[in-house]
Amino acid sequence: MGRKGWRGMPPTDDAEARKRILGAALASIERRGPRLTTLTEVAADLGITRPTIYRHFASTEELLAAAAEIALEHWTAVIGEMTNAP
Repeated sequence: MGRKGWRGMPPTDDAEARKRILGAALASIERRGPRLTTLTEVAADLGITRPTIYRHFASTEELLAAAAEIALEHWTAVIGEMTNAP
């Protein structure tokens, strides 16, 4: 039986749940910026509660730091591809 509350299919494991939370956080950051991104908004986007997010991230700062790391990795790869292009 899956966890209730996740929009669509419930995650199959903690890694997938973290990935979905990070995806929602990144989308919120794109819409509102990091200063205005809240756990309440991220949770609402996923159809879950803030305590569910806290099971995976200890604080808003930890979630934002993890999202920033993903964004940095993405843009580092993009820039690397651009500088290596013929």
